[in-house]
Amino acid sequence: IYKNYVRLMADSSGEVLFKRGYRTAIGVAPLNEVLAAGLVHLTKWNPATPLLDPMCGSGTILTEAAMMAAKIPPGYYRKNWSFLKWPEHQPQLFETIYQHQIEKISNLAVDILGSDISRQVLDFAKTNVEGAKLQDLIRLVQGDFFSGSNGGEKKPLLIFNPPYGERLNSAQSPEFYKNIGDTLKKQYKGSTAWILLPGTDALKRIGLKTSRKIPLLNGGLEVRFCRYDLY
Repeated sequence: IYKNYVRLMADSSGEVLFKRGYRTAIGVAPLNEVLAAGLVHLTKWNPATPLLDPMCGSGTILTEAAMMAAKIPPGYYRKNWSFLKWPEHQPQLFETIYQHQIEKISNLAVDILGSDISRQVLDFAKTNVEGAKLQDLIRLVQGDFFSGSNGGEKKPLLIFNPPYGERLNSAQSPEFYKNIGDTLKKQYKGSTAWILLPGTDALKRIGLKTSRKIPLLNGGLEVRFCRYDLY
């Protein structure tokens, strides 16, 4: 209420929109689904190019990329919306719009691979991928990024969100980002890597020249989404 004006706002969605409905298993500090989708958009990924997330966690980046490739609407997995209970809701119109979007879903063959060193975390990813019914588009393997055991992809586009803060073991932190840079330089020549990094310290430790740095917020934390062209 302001002076003689009253504004009435109605919640049409119910649960917050970034919760797509497919993610039921999560690890420590999972990436917001909308942020993950935004990261994939920013890379301008072409589904004809293999995509690799070598520290995939609960598989959010992989799932969002597969949804984009298959043209699956972001709200496809959600069943409940507040507006469905509104008196003025028009079920037939809603069904028409819904079916129009569903008809756009394609069976495009894509090569999307996720790996993680943790078996437990990889099981989380498997649960979420299967919940989204995308197991035909996404492959998951247990592997250590630093040893090169990531499924043998040839010049993939890499998108990943390395652990930091509470997700990063303090014992490994001094060399962790340096090892990322060394591994990219030695094992992924000819590829492009996009990495979500917390601040300038991690950026310096990677030791590679960025071709683009995009400032973003991840849960209120200022981060940089950095592109590395690995010649």
